[in-house]
Amino acid sequence: MARPAQAATGDAGSLTQILNAGRSVQKLPALPASMALASPQAKMYAAMNAARTRSGLQPAAISRSLTIASTRYAQTLASHHLFQHATRIRTSRAFSLVGEILARSPGRRPSIDPVVNAWIDSPIHRPILLGGQYQAVGLAMAEAKYDGQWWTVWVVRFGKR
Repeated sequence: MARPAQAATGDAGSLTQILNAGRSVQKLPALPASMALASPQAKMYAAMNAARTRSGLQPAAISRSLTIASTRYAQTLASHHLFQHATRIRTSRAFSLVGEILARSPGRRPSIDPVVNAWIDSPIHRPILLGGQYQAVGLAMAEAKYDGQWWTVWVVRFGKR
């Protein structure tokens, strides 16, 4: 299990602010830092960066624009009962390359480590998660019903500046 989350720069305040920016898109109230840093999104951020570090890579810095774009897309997937990659990823022009990984796990309790492990084991997702060309990441999750069953949907976008 990953340690409590901190921004790649070591600034837990910025991680809290960026995760709360994602909550704002969802029209949810901001969380105090202690709750934001214990959230599933913060745990996923920490788990992904732990995987990157184990592979000899630098952690990816949390990105406000990628987090907001991921949040909007997670909401779209959930509200339309879809699970598919975006045909066009809308985010800041600051990124010359963006990679997207998605996951869906059953239930309303977000899976973290099993999802990260599945991405690492996937020949399609591994090069994105462990891509040294990416320096930034944004992530979001949403809950959605598919065929009457609740699922947690993850949208993660990595960016190269």
